[in-house]
Amino acid sequence: MKKKKKKKNKNKNKNKNKKKKKKKKKKKKKKNKNKNKKKKEDEEEKEEEEEQEQEEQEEQEQEQQQQQQQKKKI
Repeated sequence: MKKKKKKKNKNKNKNKNKKKKKKKKKKKKKKNKNKNKKKKEDEEEKEEEEEQEQEEQEEQEQEQQQQQQQKKKI
């Protein structure tokens, strides 16, 4: 009788631990997914900023060229 109960408890604990492990794994997976998502968003944001800076720089260069041309005309 005792052996049966012990075995039952052992199995119960085993299943409990399996569930815990599964839950932990799921949580870790979710955390990693979110981390990767954030990383991707940050990269995209950085690229956008770089693009914008480049555009601004090009505009400034164009302006300078126009000013130089106007000076030459005068």
